[in-house]
Amino acid sequence: MKNILTVLGIVLTIAAVVAAPLKDKDQIVLISTSANKELSQIISKKLDVPLSGESKRHNDGEVNVNIGHVMNREVYIICPTCHTKTETGEVQIDQNLMELYLMACAARRGDAKQVTLIVPYFGYARQDRKTKVGVTISSADVAKMLEVAGINRIVMVDVHSGQTQGFFSPNVPVINLHASLVFAEYIKKQGYQDIVVVSPDAGGVERAEKLGQLLADSNIDYSLATLIKKRSAPGVVESATLIGNVRDKTAIIIDDICDTGGTLVKAAAVLKANGAKRVIVCVTHAVFSGDAYNTINNAKDIDEMIVTDTIPIMQNSATKIKILSVSDMLVEAIQHLHNSEPISIMFEAEREVARL
Repeated sequence: MKNILTVLGIVLTIAAVVAAPLKDKDQIVLISTSANKELSQIISKKLDVPLSGESKRHNDGEVNVNIGHVMNREVYIICPTCHTKTETGEVQIDQNLMELYLMACAARRGDAKQVTLIVPYFGYARQDRKTKVGVTISSADVAKMLEVAGINRIVMVDVHSGQTQGFFSPNVPVINLHASLVFAEYIKKQGYQDIVVVSPDAGGVERAEKLGQLLADSNIDYSLATLIKKRSAPGVVESATLIGNVRDKTAIIIDDICDTGGTLVKAAAVLKANGAKRVIVCVTHAVFSGDAYNTINNAKDIDEMIVTDTIPIMQNSATKIKILSVSDMLVEAIQHLHNSEPISIMFEAEREVARL
């Protein structure tokens, strides 16, 4: 009886933390740039806070923004700094970045109480180091650019490089949320057995371990494997060596970005060649450059690809791709920030729910 009451108490506590209502919703201004209106609309509906602001482009390509009245209010601007490709056309990453910058400037110039950027995908994060003379560290320069706009904090999802968080000054807290929580919930519902979580390279081992631990919290057994890649050029994999056992197992590759898709297709082929009975690919950011949609849809060794909606997806082209939403995660983050509650609570709550 005591154990039952303890479990019940944990559940009620978690429910209270996760579902804490917004206080003084009229003090929130929720703004969306044009980069991912679909995700912004979902967040708006779940928060029950209307979207404000608008942007339009002049004939010469200049963007004009209007965010309305924000004086003494909390402003949350939702914008992945990505290249968006839809059925109606394409918008380059630099255009989306400039729109975000101008909206942040408008919020500060409008005397907003606080300006928080919700940036599901942080572009330029892969340019995080100086590789040769004359090369800029673009991730650091973009961080400085956004700081100049007067932002107070920034929320990201699975930022590609940990260095990026350090490129912002200590006065601008960077909150990095993890899509592993979303993937783990989906995998649990599928009832897969004999799971091996695979990192596509040495740099992603920590991400694979995190997903594995979330599965373990739900009493799902797993093992780990990794691929050691040899590149002949940036984005071009010459060969890949598997470390770990995938024979007769469901191999789940987890990565933060899928660009052209070629690297993940080759990784899946190596796993199948080593006896994996099923290959599932989980990717947070579906960048999908060039002919990526066809590359993935035609990949015989990938049984399913799961991505999130941090970047808009061309639904008509995604025949083998399942889309999961990070909206719940971002809604919770906004709730906790607005209610002055630590973000860490939402992760602890999700871990406790997994254990139950």
